[in-house]
Amino acid sequence: MTVYTVIIHGFAYVLVPVAILLIGHSGNLPETLLNLFFYILITPVFAQSIMKSMYLNQAMGQALEAVKRTEELTNAPPPALQRHPDPDVPLQDIIS
Repeated sequence: MTVYTVIIHGFAYVLVPVAILLIGHSGNLPETLLNLFFYILITPVFAQSIMKSMYLNQAMGQALEAVKRTEELTNAPPPALQRHPDPDVPLQDIIS
């Protein structure tokens, strides 16, 4: 996930060399610089949206795992009740 985060946030470092190459080939400096600034300003919005989506997906996975584990704990069979072999046990010598 670290590499993915670096790639998403480092996208502007790829745009600058591409802009330099486009300026050299097209010769239209104002339009290319305007597009470069636009993409540099809008890229963090996309990166933030992608990261929020990733964190939300991770939290949903953790919640599903917690629910699954809780279900496993509550699906245990009830313990068998032990019955005394003689239900008519006399209560003698009990001090009250």
